[in-house]
Amino acid sequence: MNSTGSTPRIVISGDLDSGIEIVFGESHRIVGSFIGLSASGLDAPLPNGRHDIAIRGGDFDDIGSPSSDAAANWIVGNNQAGVFITGPASNVSAPQAVRIVRNRIFANAGLDIDRAVHGVVGVTPNEPLDADEGPNSLVNFPVALEAEWVGNPGVTTLRARIEAEPSTTYAVDCCNPFACHPSGHGGSGEFIGPAAATTNAAVSAQATLGVPTRLERGFSTATASRSSDLAPSEYSACAIGDRLLTNGFER
Repeated sequence: MNSTGSTPRIVISGDLDSGIEIVFGESHRIVGSFIGLSASGLDAPLPNGRHDIAIRGGDFDDIGSPSSDAAANWIVGNNQAGVFITGPASNVSAPQAVRIVRNRIFANAGLDIDRAVHGVVGVTPNEPLDADEGPNSLVNFPVALEAEWVGNPGVTTLRARIEAEPSTTYAVDCCNPFACHPSGHGGSGEFIGPAAATTNAAVSAQATLGVPTRLERGFSTATASRSSDLAPSEYSACAIGDRLLTNGFER
């Protein structure tokens, strides 16, 4: 599904079930769409009955594009998850690689990205050494996120710490959500930029990203993915300025 540039966006909204459901195959591509909105955009929400996008099988799918903001999907305001990833009925914890990059995903009743292990919804806890397997390899989300604005020369510095598989390079996508999800994790109103981090033998690494602007809404979140496949984790806990929120409470 492709609608970028001057072409009007594809609208996938108002369905009684999920807006898009993928159950087999590979290399599906979903870009440039309104999912959960009418053609008028944010002024006219039109939620789907379940998930915006449900991926129950297949592999190597792309939602958005790492090289183009025009390819971003607006995945907004649905009755369950924004992007729901689980394996097929025969193996709901099967490894999958679903790339989710530069999208605007927010205001969904369920998690904005939900990797449902054994079909169980909600935030998936990080695993020591990131050794578990499942949807998007169950990559650990960043465990600490800090955003610091320095007025002169006018730069916001985002720092995200990863505790994951040792000696592995991760891509960290930093986002600026319109508001923090009620779970305390996610979502993404605007893609800020990518950063990279390589864990050491002690499984810890820090990714740092500087952007020449103040975050418009004051929130920040991040996902992590192995640079080998760019299939991301769920969103980290939200940060407000230099304060980390965990389960909706300031820590």
